[in-house]
Amino acid sequence: MFEERDVVRLKMPRELRWIGPLFLILFLVLWLRRGLFPFFFILILFPIIAMVAVPQVILLVAAVVVFLYTSERHRFSLLILILSFFCSGILMEPIPFPLPSSPYPVMPGERFTIFMTPLLSPFILLFQILRTGNFFLLFLLTLLIVLAALSAFVIHRVSQGGLSAGAASLALVLILLAWTFMILPLSFEINHYYLTPVPFGPLIALNILPWVPVYEKAL
Repeated sequence: MFEERDVVRLKMPRELRWIGPLFLILFLVLWLRRGLFPFFFILILFPIIAMVAVPQVILLVAAVVVFLYTSERHRFSLLILILSFFCSGILMEPIPFPLPSSPYPVMPGERFTIFMTPLLSPFILLFQILRTGNFFLLFLLTLLIVLAALSAFVIHRVSQGGLSAGAASLALVLILLAWTFMILPLSFEINHYYLTPVPFGPLIALNILPWVPVYEKAL
């Protein structure tokens, strides 16, 4: 256990506290512009589908909850790691196309909405990468995984006293920007889909920075 004097709060300058809420508002506008269903799918429906499709996920979630409760020192970094790998990614929605016989656009029958998270994206795109030999797509996939891991690493370094509030804020903003603009080159590789970036993990990390405990003494 830690004594009271071993734990302090991150000293967050007042001029940096507006960055997290500003990015939160910007991404809410970005997500909601596609309608309520994609936002509902991102935050609620997809985790439920994952648990139903893979029952082992329920055991994994239970184990993580227990670890979060018992491991005070790594609680925030593990939370961001989970949000970054399970609840973040790129939402892919098929684009409807017009038919001469129908006055309304119809959805392609073999295309469906995909939430490409860092944890599931290797399985989703592995066949396409092997079939096409597209190493640039593999690079983008690897970048998505690295950005998710870096989000948790930033919070971990903050809790260890290794990063200041300014450095941590800058790192998370760069992660958010890289995650967001990654859809531009990805849109040339994946056709006929609306691509929406969902950097939920680093976004939450940026907003909880003022409340991250900093442990001054190692165990």
